Amino acid sequence: MAGAQLSRREKQVAELVADGLTNREIAERLFVSERTAEYHVEQIRNKLGFHSRRDIAGWLQASEASLPPLRILDSTPNNLPTQATKFIGRQREIAGAVERLQTTRLLTLTGPGGSGKTRLALHLAADLLERYPDGVWLVELAPVSDPGGVSPTVVAAAHIGDRGGRPTVDTIIESLRSRRLLLVLDNCEHLVAACADLADALLRSCPLVTILATSREGLNVPGEALMPVPPMRVPEGHRIPPLDELGGFEAISLFVDRCASYQPAFALTDENAAEVVRICRRLDGVPLALELAAARVRVLSVAQVAKRLDDRFRLLTGGGRTVVARQQTLRALIDWSYDLLTEAERALLRRLSTFVRGWTLDAAEAVCSGNGIESEAILELLAHLVDKSLVVMMDSGGAARYSMLETIREYAREKLVDSGEADILRQRHFDHYFREAVDKPMWARPLGRVSVDYGLDYENFRAALEWIEGEPSSADQYLLFGSSLIGPAGVRGRHSELQQILTAALARSDPDARTLGRARALLALATLAALQRDLPVAAPFAREAVRLLRELGEKRELAYALLFVALGALNDPDVSRRTMSESRAILEELGDIRGVAMVLWAMGDGALAHGDYDAARVRLTESLAIFGQLGELRLRSVPLVSLGRLACVDGDYGRARTLVEEALAIRTRPDNPWQVAITRISLGEVSRSEGDPAGGAQLFEQALADGRGMGDDMVVAWALHNLGHVALQSDDRPTAAARFRESLLLRWRSGPAADIAASLAGMASVALRDGELTEGLRLFGAVDRTLETAHRVLAPADEQVRREDLAAIRLQLDSRAFDAAFREGHAAQFEDLEAMANAVSNRAIGRGG
Repeated sequence: MAGAQLSRREKQVAELVADGLTNREIAERLFVSERTAEYHVEQIRNKLGFHSRRDIAGWLQASEASLPPLRILDSTPNNLPTQATKFIGRQREIAGAVERLQTTRLLTLTGPGGSGKTRLALHLAADLLERYPDGVWLVELAPVSDPGGVSPTVVAAAHIGDRGGRPTVDTIIESLRSRRLLLVLDNCEHLVAACADLADALLRSCPLVTILATSREGLNVPGEALMPVPPMRVPEGHRIPPLDELGGFEAISLFVDRCASYQPAFALTDENAAEVVRICRRLDGVPLALELAAARVRVLSVAQVAKRLDDRFRLLTGGGRTVVARQQTLRALIDWSYDLLTEAERALLRRLSTFVRGWTLDAAEAVCSGNGIESEAILELLAHLVDKSLVVMMDSGGAARYSMLETIREYAREKLVDSGEADILRQRHFDHYFREAVDKPMWARPLGRVSVDYGLDYENFRAALEWIEGEPSSADQYLLFGSSLIGPAGVRGRHSELQQILTAALARSDPDARTLGRARALLALATLAALQRDLPVAAPFAREAVRLLRELGEKRELAYALLFVALGALNDPDVSRRTMSESRAILEELGDIRGVAMVLWAMGDGALAHGDYDAARVRLTESLAIFGQLGELRLRSVPLVSLGRLACVDGDYGRARTLVEEALAIRTRPDNPWQVAITRISLGEVSRSEGDPAGGAQLFEQALADGRGMGDDMVVAWALHNLGHVALQSDDRPTAAARFRESLLLRWRSGPAADIAASLAGMASVALRDGELTEGLRLFGAVDRTLETAHRVLAPADEQVRREDLAAIRLQLDSRAFDAAFREGHAAQFEDLEAMANAVSNRAIGRGG
């Protein structure tokens, strides 16, 4: 091994390894990233064939190789400033930039103001010192206002001797022609043309020069590679991750670190985590905005900072005195970008602020054209805004979708109000999304059929709906619009919100009105209640909708209203079957094959709930086949989940898992949080059916967090119920009782049904394990009565536990005592069941305390 060849840097790293330094300490000593240090250590091990630090240290001691001195920042030709604050995150971007610089000599870091382009470039430049023996030179262009000042600034920064009488560019080229160095051109956006000309000349004439530029837009020079610098990562969705996970999000780490620099005792805790996450989300993970917000902890609590972010441009001021003026306040930073736009680009940016959480090109053309901007010009102007990092383009299911950081949107919104166009744009925005929803409502499509954009545009639909709220002349229009939003609300997991909106709107409307808006609103509320398994609430809405829709002659909506009447009548199988048959006949008459498949699913799922497994198998298989023939992948996931439950009844757990996993894969492309949550629970219940509740624990926890984030009581109650069984398996009876009780309280308002029966059975299981055999048996009697009343059976996993528990009680009680307690529970009134369940819960929780 003595002859092993190591590079200069590898020998330096080997020496530090031998001294016992960690990868982080090596990175700090060599002024490289920790990832780079780790890479070098791995290279050394591979070359030497050693796998421990001790082996490497032994090789060094035995070797007579003279290691060169460490080449740190101060001993390398450069003018890079020493950073006063810790560099956080960006490992993915650093690795990507290093890789790109292997194949390009001009890499431009792009992104909106404050995204951290300069700090990343400086860290990257320091990381690459060894590559450039003739130096790394930072050229700060922010203070330069005249394009003619670019070349002289380069001359000064790179210590190039002045040669009077010659063009400055020629002087630079002659000086750098044979030098291997890196030029960092920082803040090029206001001097793009001049920077592009210089870069092009250097790339053509100086083959050893590499350029790293930062700009809001690319230089558009041949050979240039662009690398967008995204905002720092923040937790997505509504869930607040545990503390040990939060530290892995760059935005959280940056904010906490900068807060600690102002308040040394500051730390991320359970008490402030939600507010810290809220701040980072509201500020889009933009580093400068986070730093400005952190500076406010000198005089405000984190909760106060979060609350005041509604006026973020006034709050986020006070950057350091040494920082350039445009980075001392958030408004000044965006002013800098806005002032560089053409008037047409400014007008479009203002108008685009009307959209909420993104838009499509079609939407932009419909809403933003006119008054000086032709529809045909929108695409080109939009492309300019993307190039200048004020608008972000993303691929959404094969179609382009655009968005702005919320901070930029609020700034543009203020400019829109100042322009006097705000009301005109809001009206156009409403007109566009009203047409999108009402001309293509969920009931004109097959049930549950929604496109990707239909869901992503939910916030735009909501904003448009708010535009006409409270207008007396628009009452029916409001109902018509709101009732058309079930599809997008479902995709985004916002059922409860829409249910509240429509309930309030119906309460304000004329109860005697015979309008399509009222009929559709009733049908929508029936649908939403059914999705929450609140069938007693769904049924009267559906019946009233049926009556109105028959009068109005709206056959397609009538078919779906009949379907929900049938679902609400599951406790009367004859009525349910008859109503579903009428629904199916109407849809067949209309040629709505998708609708027929949906009714077949409902009939099969209803048969599954009744315990008529043969009928369920036939109907569900038919439904699955039709959706497959139609190429309806997302709708195909609906019978897949039901067939998975049926496979659990058959004891075919492998098939059950395969079916539900297939449904989950469908529903996560793109992510539909509500459907994903219920599918995760169904998949976890396969593990429960196999006798392994703990195997589904993580799925239940994920669904619980998602359900709480969506405010969906059905998902929360269902997840809690299953987590009760997880706790029961580990004999954690207090936790099991608490989970079952919370689940029961959420389900209670639905009245006697299978869900209530399942929760009561869970409580009975707790009582049995606490030795309260008679109490448990009474609850099992109540479960039996509840299921009889609803003509339902328990889900396979719950039924399996019930059978085993009843068998265990029979072994401990004589038949007379068993029958008496069971009959007593069977005869109990619905109102008495809560007291029985609470008694069991209180005893179990009390023993645990």
